[in-house]
Amino acid sequence: MLLEGFKVISLVSGLPSLSVTKNGAAFNKASVIKMEYADKVLLMINEKDKLIAIQKCEDQTPNATPFYKEQKNVMVRWNNSDLLATLEKMMGWDVKRNGYKITGEFFSDECALIFDLKDATQMNEAEED
Repeated sequence: MLLEGFKVISLVSGLPSLSVTKNGAAFNKASVIKMEYADKVLLMINEKDKLIAIQKCEDQTPNATPFYKEQKNVMVRWNNSDLLATLEKMMGWDVKRNGYKITGEFFSDECALIFDLKDATQMNEAEED
């Protein structure tokens, strides 16, 4: 077969990113598309290296976290105070005063996005949700 070994890819404008603000942690449209509109993901944090990762998983996977639900606006927001508190403590951030944006790196073989929180840029008020 001529196209054996090929995989369809979705081209999206922009890079996958995670925004952390007082309103929660939000994954942009590029993140959702890269994650193949996953219903559930595993959320992982590496406190030592200050990394956060999400990986597509099955519904029955232990600790599976709801991710994308079909909606008009293609994005995911987690309004989880424990997650925000964990990120604030780990990074020394005050998300009530400032928001942060982190570009992610996608690993297709694992269907995972990794965000290096050390590379976060402070968002101006217009960018915050």
